[in-house]
Amino acid sequence: YEALITTAAGLFVAIPTHVALHFLEDRLDEIAMRMKEVAMALYERKLDGV
Repeated sequence: YEALITTAAGLFVAIPTHVALHFLEDRLDEIAMRMKEVAMALYERKLDGV
């Protein structure tokens, strides 16, 4: 019985943590993509002499 409670408690913590991790990873990927786009735009402006 104790092992069942421990497993349930572990899943209770692990599943929301796993979901949050994926959410944060996706958000960081979006931010990194946007930073890359801005950096490329600035680089292209520099090449154009603006």
